Amino acid sequence: MQIWIAIIQQSNGERKRRPVVILKQMPNNDYLVSAISSQTRQEIQGFDVFLQPTSLNGLNTNSIVRLSLVSTLAENELFGMIGTITSEQHTILLERISTYLRRDL
Repeated sequence: MQIWIAIIQQSNGERKRRPVVILKQMPNNDYLVSAISSQTRQEIQGFDVFLQPTSLNGLNTNSIVRLSLVSTLAENELFGMIGTITSEQHTILLERISTYLRRDL
């Protein structure tokens, strides 16, 4: 799946320009995305996904996909594709968030 630049609202209410990975296109053509952060010390082990910079993903530094920072964005809120993640990484992201959402049902 693709990595784009977007301005998303942080958990503290601040809006920040950052890379996001597209998790899924929604039925109304919006996109479910998860923020990517270079603050790897904030990684939630077994939940977030660690990414090393590669020519494929276009990242400049070690980063994490923050599954606790998920947003829905319209197409016009995505400002440019910078790279992609592998289908294996995408599957891991979807499995982790799906497992978490189904917990304790």
